[in-house]
Amino acid sequence: IFAVLLLIATVFAVSATAAEIPFDDVPEGEWYYDTVVEAYNTGIMKGQSETKFAPLKTMSRSEFVMLLYRITGVTETGFAKQLEKFDDGDTDEWYSEAMGWGVKRSLIKGMDDNPVRPSQTITRAELAVMIVRYLSYRGITLPDTAEETVFTDDAAIADWAREQIYTCQRW
Repeated sequence: IFAVLLLIATVFAVSATAAEIPFDDVPEGEWYYDTVVEAYNTGIMKGQSETKFAPLKTMSRSEFVMLLYRITGVTETGFAKQLEKFDDGDTDEWYSEAMGWGVKRSLIKGMDDNPVRPSQTITRAELAVMIVRYLSYRGITLPDTAEETVFTDDAAIADWAREQIYTCQRW
């Protein structure tokens, strides 16, 4: 969730005001506090339960697509049927409309063996690819604001995500 909070704060110029939030795991004064307040108060993120936000937990592919769906403010429905083409594309889950929207907009694609893996933890590569695809969908071009630095695990970066990972890194 760390990277996602940074995305929200950076792209959408988050400026939270003091507000009550119901999460006992988001103490005031933590670096992520203002972003969590803003994400919660705008309905972009709802937390893991009524009292837990889990700001340091990993995020699944469906949770990230749901975040993009909410940021965009999608109101139309009928996207869940897009999941029918995937082996694990359940059209009746809490994430189905958002995941279907992501598939329709080419933000998320299935894996080589045809699952969409909504519950799988999102990887850095998938996150970077989805961020760049989403920003492109929104007509936003990321400026190069930093000098590219080669990651220590550069050799392990998948070819399909290399360009997007370094695009995000230079931002």
